[in-house]
Amino acid sequence: ESLTIEAVVRCTNATTGGYIVNKRTPTGSVRPGYWFRATKHPTNGNMGIEAIIIGATGNDRATGLVNIADGLWHHVATVYNFNATPTPTIAVYVDYQLDVIVPCLCSAGAPNYCGAIDAANTMKIGSTGDVANTWKGDIDFVKMTKAALTPSQFVKRQSAALGACCMAD
Repeated sequence: ESLTIEAVVRCTNATTGGYIVNKRTPTGSVRPGYWFRATKHPTNGNMGIEAIIIGATGNDRATGLVNIADGLWHHVATVYNFNATPTPTIAVYVDYQLDVIVPCLCSAGAPNYCGAIDAANTMKIGSTGDVANTWKGDIDFVKMTKAALTPSQFVKRQSAALGACCMAD
């Protein structure tokens, strides 16, 4: 199954952003599932959005380049598109714009290990269950859809708190 996770967040820490959504097996050497978080990009040092999927045969990750640790509200999304051809993909969007897209190389086993909205794994919003990985900032909302949405299908959110920072026409 494909999966889209969207959130409106404000990251207030440029060192460790923390988890927005975490859903994976809590213990063991192989911990199938997925996560969606802010983390430092390995090359440019920006606090970007990262999406990862973990399976028995390895993991795939997409780490965005756009800095979200600016104290502003951002619409962020990841799309795990296991139906993309010729190769399944993981994409990260910031403020309705594509930030990064990577092939999902573990895709052959993806339906078996993606943890997509199943009851086998515990889902956490804003944490992994420990203080060190708690989200640093605010989370306005999280929405999950069992489909690979396009930016035109993402939630269009307008509120006094968000202003015009996250809006798309």
